[in-house]
Amino acid sequence: MDTLLSVLIKNKNEYSDKLAVNQYTYQQLYLKSLSCMVAIRSLGTKARDRIVIYTTNIPEDIIALYGIIMAGCISVLVQDEASLQDIVNDCEAVMVISSKSVILNVPTLTIWQCMNMDINDCGVYPVNEEDIAIIVYTSGSTSAKKGVVEKHRNIFFAASAIVKALGIADTDRILVALPLSFDYGLYQIFMSVMVGAYVYISQDYRSVAKRTTEIMENRITIFPATPPLLFSWLPLIRDRADLSRLRMITSTGEYFSAALIRQAMNVLPHIRVVPMYGLTECKRVSIMPPDAPNDKLMHSVGICLPQTSAIIVGPDLEPLPVGKSGELIVFGEHIMSGYWNKEEETKQVFIRRHNQYALKTGDIMRMDEDGFLYFSFRNTAFLKQNTIRISTKKVETNILKIEGITEACAVNYLDVDQIEKICCFYVGEANEKDMKKNCLPALEVYEVPHKFLKLNALPMSDNMKYDRKQMSEWASNRIASG
Repeated sequence: MDTLLSVLIKNKNEYSDKLAVNQYTYQQLYLKSLSCMVAIRSLGTKARDRIVIYTTNIPEDIIALYGIIMAGCISVLVQDEASLQDIVNDCEAVMVISSKSVILNVPTLTIWQCMNMDINDCGVYPVNEEDIAIIVYTSGSTSAKKGVVEKHRNIFFAASAIVKALGIADTDRILVALPLSFDYGLYQIFMSVMVGAYVYISQDYRSVAKRTTEIMENRITIFPATPPLLFSWLPLIRDRADLSRLRMITSTGEYFSAALIRQAMNVLPHIRVVPMYGLTECKRVSIMPPDAPNDKLMHSVGICLPQTSAIIVGPDLEPLPVGKSGELIVFGEHIMSGYWNKEEETKQVFIRRHNQYALKTGDIMRMDEDGFLYFSFRNTAFLKQNTIRISTKKVETNILKIEGITEACAVNYLDVDQIEKICCFYVGEANEKDMKKNCLPALEVYEVPHKFLKLNALPMSDNMKYDRKQMSEWASNRIASG
């Protein structure tokens, strides 16, 4: 099986002068990565040392990543400065590479120091498929951040399967308007290099208003997005915008509602809209096939990746009948190698079932007779009201059915008596005072949010998901201030 490095070496020969990432050709990407490897080795690194890339979403971050791999070390990409030192400590990093100056308790190199080293007579580390390539830290949106260990064989298998399912080719041009520390953004690089395609990394990825211009100017054919990103971007598209080259929008990271899918198809009728589902621990579980009937497109998250499988189980981990909801268990070579330095958590999630390596996702889903998966809720994604656990997705899905509501995000907050209650932030025409009665009878009385707050747009996190933590703080502060 190939590795990330062997694929780059192969394609720097086959696509030598073709642009690979932003302004860098495949040949330049390879040579600059060699230079970065020399700089890393000059500091006395050893194989399997962890090196953190403090990413600012520039193409040079990818040069650093491949340079680290060439040195036989392990890359860890971090976007959030607030968690940078904690992650450096957790993965026991020996150095940090960054495009800007940072003060940490380990040596630091700026990427610009690494770009013009003498690369004569330097050989790359003999990487094999069982070597660890990267550690990806989960976003921490539903639990504490954990470092997922990803070997070359895991990444190569997952990326190959996604490329096949989506039909990505060397003629494609992919926009990465996502942080590179988010595996959804990072894997666009791996998949593109795998087939000889082109990637444009947007440094200003949080500026949604720039997406249309970036797509037009860079002749983008594939736009990986999240539902909150699409909610914000689609209304900004003007009639004169030439998006004729754009052929596909993929979406993951949040619930992709039928209403939003219809909106995307109405605004951009020529494109393929692809709902997907996954989690860092196995990268991608399912992708909507291009020939899926409309009812499945609107409500399902697709079918399992090629050469992988999944079952729905009960508490005893035994399969449930078709159509019954239970926990999703996933099988395949895309399942990663556990959590870094977290043995107990690894044992709970990465399991052996009937002598097969498997992933307990913690997500409650159902599967139909055709193998299409339907997401119900995440076991860790619950709201609490009067000590009762309530499914976040159930609340949000039913609120989105109210006429005139385009976005909804339900969060817990603490009232003045420090009691946990639910607040729903929403975008739409409905009046805040009418929202409670509009929720009935779809929701039980105890499931109806205590407060509704209307916004012009819902805030997004660095990973372009809803920033639930910020909204929870807003709700608590607003209630406290009356």
